[in-house]
Amino acid sequence: MILLPVDNITLKSNLTREEAIVRLSAKVDHVKYFRGFSKNKTTKLYEGKISENCFKIRRIISYRNSYLPRISGTIEKDINDTLINVKMRLHIFILFIQIVWSIGWFTGFIVTLISSINNGRLDTSLPFITICFLLFAYILPLWAFKYESNKSKVDLKNIFEAVVIK
Repeated sequence: MILLPVDNITLKSNLTREEAIVRLSAKVDHVKYFRGFSKNKTTKLYEGKISENCFKIRRIISYRNSYLPRISGTIEKDINDTLINVKMRLHIFILFIQIVWSIGWFTGFIVTLISSINNGRLDTSLPFITICFLLFAYILPLWAFKYESNKSKVDLKNIFEAVVIK
């Protein structure tokens, strides 16, 4: 069961490790913090950093999605193929805010529930509203993350001419 929006995949490619790095480099631009205001639009799909056999990237999108995966990975030589291990995670700040927000809502529910019980009149809609909110607070980030991570999986498979093995 998935509790947090994460994705770990392993891609298998017939490219050499060097060819895989060159192909990825052709699709990755350096990080620009104000990309929307830039006059020079990029044709690259990702922004980030690539080192010898590691990379940390994220998709370049023209819209705002706080749940955009941070993609890190390693490119390793296997016996006859190249293995690309990819980890997709939420930005730690977004995860922190989501957890604090949910804890705050749940704490408010408990305080209101205790107050209602002490006053002798229990609002029956309170548990329903809280459960709906907590489900929304869980499903929205998970859906938005999966939407973006599925796009990245397709992109990475195409860049590396690879198949997902795990």
